[in-house]
Amino acid sequence: MTRLNVEAMQDEPQRKYHKRKRPDTPLEKQRAKTWTAFSRFIRLRDCLQATGTIYRGKCCTCGKEYPIGKLQAGHFMPGRMDSVLFDEDQAHAQCYRCNVLLSGMWPAYYRFMEERHGKETIDVMIQEWFDAARKRDMTEPQLRSWQVYYEREAERLQRQRSVSDDSRSIAK
Repeated sequence: MTRLNVEAMQDEPQRKYHKRKRPDTPLEKQRAKTWTAFSRFIRLRDCLQATGTIYRGKCCTCGKEYPIGKLQAGHFMPGRMDSVLFDEDQAHAQCYRCNVLLSGMWPAYYRFMEERHGKETIDVMIQEWFDAARKRDMTEPQLRSWQVYYEREAERLQRQRSVSDDSRSIAK
């Protein structure tokens, strides 16, 4: 059995763990709030399309079914740049494994996008992503209005689903 040399370990430099950066400026705080609303909307939209419920959805890249809380709004074009951050056509429900651990699982995402939007639309999306002129300078009021829009859309999707659930239970 080997013994740990505690004294030698104390001389080693401490590892630094990266903490998630908290938004500092009002613009960063508003971007985070807008992202929360947008992500919820995307996941609700895709859950309804894939499973017909607001509780479970399918990852657009691996096709596995997950509870909505285990899904993320993954982007087709990587980097979360302002030009695509809130683009509804380029964000879809993805599981953590595909979105984070497999870096978006781009080949499978490309096939998904090709089926959904077609190759010509994808080519335009890719070109716009490379086009520096498309970079958006977002403002706080613009982000706030998007936040309100996506919160309302998410509520609408939830109401729409609960109305159809109620009508089915009445029909039974």
